[in-house]
Amino acid sequence: MVYQIEIYRPGKNNMEDCVRTYTSATPFLPVQTGELIDIEQGSDDAEGKVLRVAKIEHVISQRSLGIDPSGGTTHRVLIFTEEESRHEEKWQ
Repeated sequence: MVYQIEIYRPGKNNMEDCVRTYTSATPFLPVQTGELIDIEQGSDDAEGKVLRVAKIEHVISQRSLGIDPSGGTTHRVLIFTEEESRHEEKWQ
C-alpha cells in the first residue's frame, strides 16, 4: 500500500494546481477541514504560504503487480484549500 497526500492551490482542483505531493509507505495522520497547512518546502510559489483546509477527498485505486496484488494499492488524500485571511501573502 502506498499513501499520498496532494495539496491543491486555493480554489482549484485540477492536477496542474497541485502545489505539493507527499508519498509514504505508512498512513499519514488525519487532516480535518478548517486546519491550517504551512507548506515549508513546496514549489517556489508555495513556500511560506499558510493555507486552510476547505475540503478533503479520498481516492483508493488498485493496480495488479503480478503475484502480490497489495503492492498496487494507493490511498490518495486530496486536500483542497483556501487562503488563510490572517496572512498577508496572496496566491496569484
